[in-house]
Amino acid sequence: MFVRFRKIVSDGRRPSPGGVNSKLACQGHCKRRRSLKCPIKPRCRYRIGDAVPYRLQVSIVENTRIHGKVRQEVIAELGSIDGIWLAEFWEGLDPALRTDRWFDQSVAARVAFWNAAKPRLDRLANRLDPKAMRMAIHARIPWPKQDERDAARTS
Repeated sequence: MFVRFRKIVSDGRRPSPGGVNSKLACQGHCKRRRSLKCPIKPRCRYRIGDAVPYRLQVSIVENTRIHGKVRQEVIAELGSIDGIWLAEFWEGLDPALRTDRWFDQSVAARVAFWNAAKPRLDRLANRLDPKAMRMAIHARIPWPKQDERDAARTS
């Protein structure tokens, strides 16, 4: 069993407001700015600097062999988190694109993800090692430490 991370690119929805400065990546022929419907398919995407926002979906997958072919069976969906709240999204981008409230919202989003994922991992304790899975997920989506949570609450 292993943890699979999938980046699901935004389908034109604006990233969560308040944490980042985003803008439409439109060539100018789109009337989206005047109306809610965009005639261009696929819809125009928002960009943060040069990067396209995404959601990071986390699931636990097991490889099985069916009729001689390897298939992946999803054991559990652990949830997803917006990539803009992770430090890996901002590597190579200008940190000035983040607003002052980014850190607080990042901690809140990571706490919400872990509060949803931990009970699901605990239910699978008879089938897998939850600690090993938590550590694999923690490498991509860090568990907010107590001092980070305290700093987010005070500001």
